[in-house]
Amino acid sequence: IVNLAYRVTFFAYKYFNGDFTDCNEVRKDVAELIENYAREVERLIESAELTHALRKIIELSSKGNEIFQREEPWKKKDKSFVYSMLYFVKALATMLYPFIPRTSEKIACALNYEIKRWDDIFRFDDIKRVNKPEPFLRKLKKEEIEKIKRIVTKPESFESMLKRVDVEDFKKLDIRIGEIREVEEIEGSNKLYVLKVDVGERLLRVVAGIKKHYSKEELLGKKVAVIVNLKKREIRGVVSEGMVIAADDGKNLALLTVDRDIEKGAKCY
Repeated sequence: IVNLAYRVTFFAYKYFNGDFTDCNEVRKDVAELIENYAREVERLIESAELTHALRKIIELSSKGNEIFQREEPWKKKDKSFVYSMLYFVKALATMLYPFIPRTSEKIACALNYEIKRWDDIFRFDDIKRVNKPEPFLRKLKKEEIEKIKRIVTKPESFESMLKRVDVEDFKKLDIRIGEIREVEEIEGSNKLYVLKVDVGERLLRVVAGIKKHYSKEELLGKKVAVIVNLKKREIRGVVSEGMVIAADDGKNLALLTVDRDIEKGAKCY
């Protein structure tokens, strides 16, 4: 991804002095590819499927590399094509921001673009000047590469890489047992449910990406672990007030529940 971003921005600066003030149109096939992937990645992030979202971004980057190689701009010096590819880079930087914000900001800086809103991906009129790009990532030293190799080949050494959490930080989470009272669908989403969860004192609205793993009937009446003191956030136009806890091994997903009957609102420790 970073390699494509550097190639495009460096090419734009070297051959066109970074000046694209005379360009106004982005190629239709490039724009459509960006828009389709942006919508899919947005859906995956909203569903908390971050691994799948990142894979989609990498997939988009691979397609961008294929297009860049196929068009051979170093031979044709096609300014309109390079202009279109700058928006490809802009989209990648914006999509990557939730994962690697500092690197994304470096890429955006080369485009004279500030990452503010996801929907800016769908704007194709705000890149007019490109700065001389600096390498977006530093080259790893030999000893750093060797250290990574040791960690990968010796899983037990992963222990040293764990980020320990103080017990006081864990205590900040208010986890309660709640009973799912209602299950609603979100129009246009094949992965999200809106759950109404009774946690004793109140009924929480929770948006959960579990639709592919549970039917409505399986969820109704189920007692699950819920984080009840998260900041509210809007997902697909619905305000989510908490989070159900689940385990995911990459193939199956299972909600964290209880092995015996217990009162709604019981606190988890």
